[in-house]
Amino acid sequence: MNGINYGKYSVSEDLQQLFDLQADLAKKDLLPYGDLLGYYFSLDDIRYLNTPLDLLSFARPGGDGIHYGFLTDFGLVKALEEAYIVRVSPMDIDDSVNSRSQPEEFFKDDVLRASLLGFAGHKLN
Repeated sequence: MNGINYGKYSVSEDLQQLFDLQADLAKKDLLPYGDLLGYYFSLDDIRYLNTPLDLLSFARPGGDGIHYGFLTDFGLVKALEEAYIVRVSPMDIDDSVNSRSQPEEFFKDDVLRASLLGFAGHKLN
């Protein structure tokens, strides 16, 4: 993860913890499909023709090119914690970019829901 596409923005502590957890579990061979909580977290620049130019991507669920990122309003957002998270679905021609939520809502609702479904009963040690 190089994070070069993040420019002036720094990765939030919550997101960095997810990157670290994914890397740690992958090293221990505990992620048989490579995803964590239903997402592949990465700082790699995921981009399609309909990806907004000011989107800083951080996750993808692994199908149809769908990816999530912070919408920076071309640098007007002061910190990523204030940016909206949007879902880009390149294969949906009519509605490829959907406003999603504030980061706190995304991580609390979507990631927590995925963790309860995907890691129920698993021990991480």
